[in-house]
Amino acid sequence: GRSKQNVSKWLREVNQTMHLLKLSDTEKLFYIPSCLEADAKDWFFDNYHFVPSWSLFVQKLLDTFESSSKADIAFNRLRQYQQSLHQDVRQYYFELMKLCKEANPLMDESSKLQYLKDGLKSS
Repeated sequence: GRSKQNVSKWLREVNQTMHLLKLSDTEKLFYIPSCLEADAKDWFFDNYHFVPSWSLFVQKLLDTFESSSKADIAFNRLRQYQQSLHQDVRQYYFELMKLCKEANPLMDESSKLQYLKDGLKSS
């Protein structure tokens, strides 16, 4: 992506496109250099031997280019997020899923479900 671009958002968009193309993780790793620009592309070619899998690439890319304080802020918001009085379940769900992706793009489904249940208002 471009310099100063939101890495998580860029990664989410690229991942979505690759999913639509039905690419395997191996194919994603093969094609990702063509999606990278500037520092990110240089970083990839300098470190490609340290990223043998797609999931490791994603984690290392985030570790290198994403602000750790941003992830910390997202985790704090996620832990404290509650369904508001006038927020329907659908709105709550979509907002919570957005926070989960910001906090950890590779978060497992059981963790997402737990955050979802923890923040639901009582009926």
